[in-house]
Amino acid sequence: MDRKKMRMSITFVLSLVPGLGHYYLGFNQLGLKFMIASFACISLIPAFPMVFPFALATIWFYQLFDALQKAAWVNKNLDLQESPIWTNPTSMFEEIERERTVSSSLWIGIGIVAAGLLVIVVTLFPDLREWILKPKNGSVLVAAGLILYGTTLIIRHLLHKNEGSK
Repeated sequence: MDRKKMRMSITFVLSLVPGLGHYYLGFNQLGLKFMIASFACISLIPAFPMVFPFALATIWFYQLFDALQKAAWVNKNLDLQESPIWTNPTSMFEEIERERTVSSSLWIGIGIVAAGLLVIVVTLFPDLREWILKPKNGSVLVAAGLILYGTTLIIRHLLHKNEGSK
């Protein structure tokens, strides 16, 4: 078995545990983020059994395919590794990812704070939990969240467009 196929196979097997495939490839910060997000979802399943199993599955599938994509990217650049001017692909890729995720980390932080506040409110007011878990009310909350997120994307697009026209 050649190096590229072996790297993809090992990455796949390790990615069955969220974050380990990224650690194997050298993306340590990203692997740690996936581990923390998965642990948070597992911890919050008892409080919100209708939401966090779905979030956990989404994180798991995303990190699995992301690790395989990064393994393919690293494998693609294996030939460059033997050149005398080679720099570490992991550090180059992490720099690109860091620039891309700076703005998304703000939204992740806001989401984490909102989830924490929601857990506190639901713990202090158990009747509110029953209201949220009703299918009709839960759908309304999800729809409101989608509308809010879509509105922020539209506003961000318009602001970016206006900056480009100046």
